[in-house]
Amino acid sequence: MLYKYLCAISTVFILVLPVAAQSASPKFKDYPAQEVYEGKNAKAKTGKGLGQPHPEGGYLPSMFRTRLNAASESGQVNFAGHYILTTWGCGSGGCIDGAIIDAKSGDVFWLPKSACCADGDDYFYEKESWLLKVVANQGQKLSASEEEALNKREQAGEEIPFEDFAARSVEYSYVFDGTKFNKISSRVMTEKVASIDGVSMPYSLKNLIFKHFEEAEPDRITITNLGDIESDGKDDFIVSVNSSFYCGTAGCATLLVVSRTDQQFLIAYDGNLHELNHESTRSTGAARFNALGHASMCGASGPVVCELLLDLKNDQLVVSETKLQE
Repeated sequence: MLYKYLCAISTVFILVLPVAAQSASPKFKDYPAQEVYEGKNAKAKTGKGLGQPHPEGGYLPSMFRTRLNAASESGQVNFAGHYILTTWGCGSGGCIDGAIIDAKSGDVFWLPKSACCADGDDYFYEKESWLLKVVANQGQKLSASEEEALNKREQAGEEIPFEDFAARSVEYSYVFDGTKFNKISSRVMTEKVASIDGVSMPYSLKNLIFKHFEEAEPDRITITNLGDIESDGKDDFIVSVNSSFYCGTAGCATLLVVSRTDQQFLIAYDGNLHELNHESTRSTGAARFNALGHASMCGASGPVVCELLLDLKNDQLVVSETKLQE
């Protein structure tokens, strides 16, 4: 029975990981774009014979003329200062492919590889950074020990979640230099990845969120990846739910979820807020946040908002300063 699951999630593509790999994920802030273009978008260059061949399929931009033209006409700069990154499905099994369009010139560049094919595989990028991350499961296999463990669980009569039969995805990191994507690292994800709201995360975090917000629809959950604010090699997250069941005059249900070195996550804040943002990491090592909360958090009442400064101390988000919003 295990074999049929493995066949269902495997693909015909085999990728070999490069020898050079790193355990820490590169940071977007380390590859800053100088400025963000705010002018009129140039039309994508999708004429016959124009552009570079696709790195995996060999076809030219003209084959996806309709998608690329639509992105250049109505899309917004979202990558490396003046590029429009656009994606689309590339077949069954959750495969994603795409390209970037130079909003200044209309030049089209394919993304370096498809993101395929596990839950959570996707492209990750920022408007003000040259860094692109591709999380892909394609070609990955379970180890012999992982297969043996699954067989034992199955023989014991355990109902095994489908995702347990998938191998861990790989995060490939690239830096775009204006003409091509250059791979700088790859790393096997420390956990199998899942996604909510387009944000990649370990399955243990996804399970924690859905257990905590049992009544929430997935499309009402917003996840913000804060990066590694505790310098432990793992990302930390803000989670909020925008639905009538979880929102009120005090704001919406909000969690600060911090990573632990044992691959588990801890809820450092659980309450209703109008807004919660990571501000900085202080010289003391404590991560600082700013928030907007109910007037009662400032010892007041009425239709006013309380502004808060909070510090992450001993795995808890502690209020350090408050004031009523003017």
